[in-house]
Amino acid sequence: MWEKIANIVLRNRLWFLIILIVSTAFMAFQSTKSKLAYDNATFIPEDDSILVAYKNFKQQFGDDGNVIVIGIKTQKLKELSFFNEWYELTNKLEKTEGAKRLLSIANIHNLVINDSTNLFKEEKIFKTKPKTQEELDTLLAKVHTLKFYQGLIFNKRGDFTIIAITMVPEIVNSRNRIKFTDYIEKEVRTVCERNGIEPHFSGLPFIRTQYSKKIEHELVYFTIYSFAITSLIMLFFFRSFFTLLFAQIVVVAGVFWTLGINATLGYNISVFTGLMPPLMVVIGITNCIYLLNKYHDEYRQHKNKIKALQRVISKVGAAIFFINLTTAFGFGVFYFSGSKSLCEFGIVSFWAIMAVYAISMILIPVIFSYLPPPSHKQTRHLDNKYLQIIVDALVKIVTRKRRIIYTVTFIISIISIIGCFIISSVGYMVDDISKKDPLYVDLKFFEKNVKGLMPYEIMIDTKTSDGIKNIRTLQKIDLLERKISVMPEFSQSVSLAKVIRFANQSFYEGDSSRFLIPNILDLGNIMSKMPNDKNKGKFLHNLVDSSYSKARISFQMADIGSVRIKEINDSVKKIAYSIFSPKDYNIITTGNSLVFLEGNKYLFDDLFQSVIFALLANSLIMAFIFFNWRMIIISFIPNIIPMVMTVAIMGYFGINFKPSTIIVFSIAYGIAVDYSIHFLAKYRQELKKNKYNIPISVANALKESGVSMIYSAVVLFFGFLIFAFSSFGGTIMLGILTSINLILALLSNLILLPALLHSYDVARAKKRGEISLVDLDSFE
Repeated sequence: MWEKIANIVLRNRLWFLIILIVSTAFMAFQSTKSKLAYDNATFIPEDDSILVAYKNFKQQFGDDGNVIVIGIKTQKLKELSFFNEWYELTNKLEKTEGAKRLLSIANIHNLVINDSTNLFKEEKIFKTKPKTQEELDTLLAKVHTLKFYQGLIFNKRGDFTIIAITMVPEIVNSRNRIKFTDYIEKEVRTVCERNGIEPHFSGLPFIRTQYSKKIEHELVYFTIYSFAITSLIMLFFFRSFFTLLFAQIVVVAGVFWTLGINATLGYNISVFTGLMPPLMVVIGITNCIYLLNKYHDEYRQHKNKIKALQRVISKVGAAIFFINLTTAFGFGVFYFSGSKSLCEFGIVSFWAIMAVYAISMILIPVIFSYLPPPSHKQTRHLDNKYLQIIVDALVKIVTRKRRIIYTVTFIISIISIIGCFIISSVGYMVDDISKKDPLYVDLKFFEKNVKGLMPYEIMIDTKTSDGIKNIRTLQKIDLLERKISVMPEFSQSVSLAKVIRFANQSFYEGDSSRFLIPNILDLGNIMSKMPNDKNKGKFLHNLVDSSYSKARISFQMADIGSVRIKEINDSVKKIAYSIFSPKDYNIITTGNSLVFLEGNKYLFDDLFQSVIFALLANSLIMAFIFFNWRMIIISFIPNIIPMVMTVAIMGYFGINFKPSTIIVFSIAYGIAVDYSIHFLAKYRQELKKNKYNIPISVANALKESGVSMIYSAVVLFFGFLIFAFSSFGGTIMLGILTSINLILALLSNLILLPALLHSYDVARAKKRGEISLVDLDSFE
């Protein structure tokens, strides 16, 4: 079949070239439509109860993840000159297009009773800029009596404050979010730099914006870096700019196809699909190495260019097809993960890898059919004496030191299995950020000063209209808040009960000792002075529903990891139901923190399934290639051991199991199996060629395929290693762990796989009487 394909391609080379150029031009045009993803990637099925509850909560009370927070810590807050600049900054940011609400110490509100309506209304403490230091001191003293804001907007010492900006929903998940946050950051930094103060920025919209900018930056630079590094490696091996040039054409076409496929399917570029262009560079170069190595080797044997190109397609076409197919399955299994982002990543990567294969198989033979035959200088790399020394050493080890190979493998396997049992599984909401990144540093700043910014919500449903107004219910809400607030992971809360406390303080002319739930007589007076449903004050905004049957308690919490979040959530539910009877109340805990926890659980489970799918799919491919379960089992061992060793490395070095590290294994296994396919395909050819002389077949297979395997391994190693310079911790681990896994897999397939084949086939041959000990001794 492959001989026919080779003839069709070479006889119709012009038409194939034209079709490839036109289709690549179309994909290049499609790639211009690529857009970054600005929404928050979710890994939970749409019908999951936690996601459904969260969506219902947002519909009832609004989004909990649309607030940008700016924090400073300085004694200058008490100085007139700086405070007035902060006041002007607050007013300027409040008027920014896209800002729905803004809360700052400079625009802080007190509750007062409107004489004309006899209802509570909000009144600014700072109606204008303070004119003297004495006036500022007086007003700040009044601010610090408002316990409602303490721990939320300022601290007791008065040297810390935040600005909280709520964004309008229309820009939260759009590109305009970048423009908005950039403007906010610029204005804040201008004021702070002028006064020698370090500002800190956080909040989910800000974190997501920085993620999007990093993805956009890394997409471009990693593609360039991978292109440059793999080109240098290829130039080092082949010592020919001419050969390198046409390999680069394949790579550039592959990148256009990758971006074009993504855009054609209507997908945006996420943190996952952003990895694909640089990966396609690596995979494209690897394909070129296999093809060019075979072309040069064939041409050197008989000096017939067309015959050499025909044999490139017919002899290695099938092997490279299955090599690319197993790699594509390694990525493609993420389609079954259940996550929208990973599903898109799986589909795009699968078709992009197969497209790169097709481009390689058409472009390399067709282009080189029009070019002059390779010169002696261009084929000289086949005689690389250092590689030959390595390959010869491998042949000796495999044929003479198999007991040592098995002993070392056994010892390493035992150590690796032990390492697997000490690894832990935990994920964080900002897990992918380096601890040196300003984003991570600023998040820790807020955790230190206000205990965190990750939203955690509790909804109390009284099941009856006006049930929230009941004095007992308010007291229970207050008790729940107080019990949760003492937990070190939580910030101060915001709720209707807190507003009632605030109103009670105001009712008693600002007496801070009256910041508590009023008695039943006072409660009636206070509730009668609350704005009606059509004119709720901002202080009741999104804290209670229109029928006063449901209320919300909003906390912020530290990014404490998936394991601890689950423990905390279980504790909160236990406390809540010890206060509220399940018969009379429904208690729902939700918020971005819990959605993350559930998403992390789904992603973790789905990725494990994807790894299993990758193992099964690639085993089936091996069965299809060789029609022999013996080959499947023998090839499985050298590729599973490196995976176990990689898990052990994670365990010994304290690297947690998390989504970004689990991804490594299905990808790495899909690529590592390529080594087995390449070696086994050559081994099968050599068996037939050498009349089933096993030692000679193993040696020849190692000598011919070993060079290409080493070439491709070097390219893949450095191609993945560039991700170690990413801004994302997950991408760093993907690069380092995949590189380690691929080198381990190379060594395993160059040493353990031939040894297993040698031992098994020799044992079978002895049993059948087809080979004698004398034959083996003479070979060794």
